[in-house]
Amino acid sequence: MALDLWIPWKLFAFPIVELAAFIVSWSCSSFLTLNLTQSQNFAAPPYEYSSQTIGFFNFAILVGALIGLATAGPLSDYVSARATKRNRGIREPEMRLVAMIPYVLIMMLGNFVVAFGYEQKWSWKPIVIIGFTCAGIQVAALPAILTTYAVDSYKPVAGSLMVAITVNKNVWGYGFAEFITPWIIKSGFVPPIMTNMSLITFFCLMAIPFYFFGKTFRRWSRNSSVHKL
Repeated sequence: MALDLWIPWKLFAFPIVELAAFIVSWSCSSFLTLNLTQSQNFAAPPYEYSSQTIGFFNFAILVGALIGLATAGPLSDYVSARATKRNRGIREPEMRLVAMIPYVLIMMLGNFVVAFGYEQKWSWKPIVIIGFTCAGIQVAALPAILTTYAVDSYKPVAGSLMVAITVNKNVWGYGFAEFITPWIIKSGFVPPIMTNMSLITFFCLMAIPFYFFGKTFRRWSRNSSVHKL
């Protein structure tokens, strides 16, 4: 019991787990942004939509999430398989990180459309159809790819790894939910949403050194007890 409580905290000392935890956390915060701001934007003039209509907009997020779920796994497996073939049949967990690229671009597009669409009061169509759908795609795809990478690296503690990632995500989500509304009231929609997008992009870019040096990071923990659980 005590070991089960300790292992998730211990995993935070491993760079690969940290990378996965932060990308998952910030990717989810992009989705959280929509939950926290859609009523602020669409219930106010010039839209003045009902809560039911605003709720229906979330179907775009659902469609996006289904697209992300349907494509992220096959794409990352395909990229990994191609890289394994080029590497003379030797597979490394880092090979699937390349599959993040289209989803990072989708994430950036979605955040730009939502932030500037909200601020400049665009028609609901590009905001919802493009912005919300992009948010759904990236929130399904990026966490799936990074979680798989971390699990591939530390299979014996996959359950504890998920606990560690979830703790990190929830702590950030609570903080983000606390400050985004006052920030929007003070500065408008663009600064908080673009800042959050920049943080997501920053942590995703941190995958680049992991692609080249992830094997070294895994060597650092090769004698850890987590491999024997």
